[in-house]
Amino acid sequence: MPTVTIRIPQVLRHHTTGARSVEVEAGAVREALEALFAVYPTLRESLTPPSGDVLEATNLFLNEQDVATLDGLASPMNSGDTLTILPAMSGGARKMPTDSENVSRGNSMARNLLVVTMLGVFLIASLACGEAPEAVRIGTEGAYPPYNFINDAGEIDGFERELGDELCQRANLTCTWVINEWDTMIPNLVAGQYDSIVAGMSITVKRDEVIDFTQPYLPPSVTVYLAVAGAGDEAINGKVAAQGATVQADHLASQSGPTLLEYELVPDAIAAVLSGEADAALVDLAFARDSMAEHEGMLAIVGPEVNLDLGVGIGVREDDGELKDKLDQAIGEMKDDGTLNTLITKWFGDEADGF
Repeated sequence: MPTVTIRIPQVLRHHTTGARSVEVEAGAVREALEALFAVYPTLRESLTPPSGDVLEATNLFLNEQDVATLDGLASPMNSGDTLTILPAMSGGARKMPTDSENVSRGNSMARNLLVVTMLGVFLIASLACGEAPEAVRIGTEGAYPPYNFINDAGEIDGFERELGDELCQRANLTCTWVINEWDTMIPNLVAGQYDSIVAGMSITVKRDEVIDFTQPYLPPSVTVYLAVAGAGDEAINGKVAAQGATVQADHLASQSGPTLLEYELVPDAIAAVLSGEADAALVDLAFARDSMAEHEGMLAIVGPEVNLDLGVGIGVREDDGELKDKLDQAIGEMKDDGTLNTLITKWFGDEADGF
């Protein structure tokens, strides 16, 4: 029987005594849920409406693909697959999409699934043409400096906050920022919790099968192994830490040498290295440089560099071509006039690659 992982959103973790994920043996989505309910019985009551149809009250994503667009609860699962549970908003049945309907149903979910930070609307009115700004919600993590983080004032800050605000101005968009956990970033975009992802998300072929991406606003990045200073290159074949649901974690999982240790946040992976829990961490070069500066003399890059992505871009739903076009145009303008390179240098240093 295949071993699969079920991800539990924060709003439901009181049922699982805080567990973020649960491994079960199952050959299909229905079997996976039954195995989960057998371990945590109170979850069944929370996720199953009186009709008994789990999909009426719950959004399920199999490897970031909406189960409702596959074979529903009968969708087969293979070893290594991940099932993400996202409760839908109460007060309305879920409508199963037909072949002619869009994958994204715009179905709102429970308000407390997200830690929502309303940071003030960036409103730019186009007086010349009289066109009203379009309202757009931007999803980000807020825990990945210098890309995005929460500053001392409790506000979203970083390269992507400044970039996003500039793009909204150029594209005549009214933008609101929304904080979301990394491992449900794509499912929550598809489910309509926000309209775009600006969160250091690498463009990959796998992700592009589920959502669309703008042109990259950062060139393909270099990923490096970070270990305690003096550890040597052999650290990369030991216990290697990475943030879950990232290209780094996927890369490590495909390797036969290292043992992957997954963490909720990238800083947690660095902390594991410093504490000796992990021998190394696989992280983006920019984050590695910041970590080495923060922990001066304690960390060093070891082993070979790894190239894992096609650049970093803004994720949008597949049916939102109009928004994608607006953002693409704004990114292109920033590249052409040099603004984007200036912003990259400001946040990542003179050694950072630009356009």
